Amino acid sequence: SVVRMSVFLFLLSGLSVAFAVVTQTAYIKASTPVVGAQFGNFVSVSADGKVAAVCAWNDNVVGAQGGALYIYKQNSTGSWIE
Repeated sequence: SVVRMSVFLFLLSGLSVAFAVVTQTAYIKASTPVVGAQFGNFVSVSADGKVAAVCAWNDNVVGAQGGALYIYKQNSTGSWIE
């Protein structure tokens, strides 16, 4: 089974995709890591880049393939808080 327990977020900036600058803005880990949970298999980031939803679709904490959704928000200092 694949083990995914972290997510990297990047900011794409510049005049166009061809001339973009890519900057890593976050490294997020699961607060309750479960082997095989597939944390980060699906990720969605808000339009302003301040909120991220990270899916762990196979998280078994609440039952077989119960899944979990982690919500993170970037605070005023740039840190990501669950």
